[in-house]
Amino acid sequence: MTTQDGGHLTPADLKAQPFAVLFGYTHCPDVCPTTLLDWSNVLDGLAQEVPGFKVLFVSVDPERDTPEALKGYLRSFNPGITALTGSPAQIAAAAAQFDAAYARNDGENGQYSYDHSVKSYLVGVDRYLFATLDLNSEAAVRRDLVQRLRTE
Repeated sequence: MTTQDGGHLTPADLKAQPFAVLFGYTHCPDVCPTTLLDWSNVLDGLAQEVPGFKVLFVSVDPERDTPEALKGYLRSFNPGITALTGSPAQIAAAAAQFDAAYARNDGENGQYSYDHSVKSYLVGVDRYLFATLDLNSEAAVRRDLVQRLRTE
């Protein structure tokens, strides 16, 4: 998949390090910015303790979420967050790996939005799903799980 900087994220980029994955889009009115802010706060507090931990924000809206749009959007969040976009098939394959759901909702005058999974998926260094978090997960729980990931 393509990053907000126009590069490509490969499995080697994530080798031997834990990471979190979430699905969303830049035009999301509430869930996505809130979740990204929550992750930014966790990353701000764990930079020394868990170096290299990444949060991957996979856009489900490849039509609007170009690398340039994603780069502008991420300026408001911690630089440890990497945004990803790709073809509809690439996005579907990524979502399928986590059993994450999303669906486009067409409105009037060409407007549309997406319904999407609101979970964050934590992946351990062994590449297996370690835990999931949702909107109600407290910051302390997020930090604890990320710290536990580095020792798993």
